[in-house]
Amino acid sequence: MTYEEEGRIEDHERANYRPARVFAQIPGLRRREVVSLTWPQVDFDAEVLRIVGKGDKPHIIPITPDLHALLWPLRGHHPTHVFTYICQRTRREERSGRELVKVDRYPITYWGLGSRMRRTMDKAEVVGLRIHDLRHTSATRTLRATGNLKLVQRLLNHSTMRVTEKYAHASLDDLREAMKTTAADDDRRRTKSRGKSQSLERKPKPSKIS
Repeated sequence: MTYEEEGRIEDHERANYRPARVFAQIPGLRRREVVSLTWPQVDFDAEVLRIVGKGDKPHIIPITPDLHALLWPLRGHHPTHVFTYICQRTRREERSGRELVKVDRYPITYWGLGSRMRRTMDKAEVVGLRIHDLRHTSATRTLRATGNLKLVQRLLNHSTMRVTEKYAHASLDDLREAMKTTAADDDRRRTKSRGKSQSLERKPKPSKIS
């Protein structure tokens, strides 16, 4: 996801769903890890999140200032679940069959988050981006900022480095762009230097005083 696409998404997403989307994006969590997050997993005192990852693998994530600012205002919305939404109209939920009452608050579900994200992408005219790509965005941006593939492996809770290495393309792409920028700067400075040299060659020599 580019920063320009991220801006368009922010312009079109529902306020209730933004925290879940941002939470998926910052630490690169899977959709199920996001919607299943409960308050006992959030330890503000120790400044850590205790995530239950894929295959019930434990995953400890630091609560950074950005995550603290995201999670702290959500306290009190629901007794157990962190990410919730306010029902817009009374209706019966298709998958569970339960009745949802207008203005009541409910936990965001796995399918609900996916459906809402697809609608947001359509409105924002962001093509080909899936909710799982937020995980890729987190990995790519972390690698770009740190250059540390081992940290990315730990962030994504990958069991082996081989799984994480697919994100190394970000460093190569950045290196390629940096080399292009350097080459362009060299050309500009070289042209400027040659211009000065030619100007000095054309400059008339001062006449001798007899």
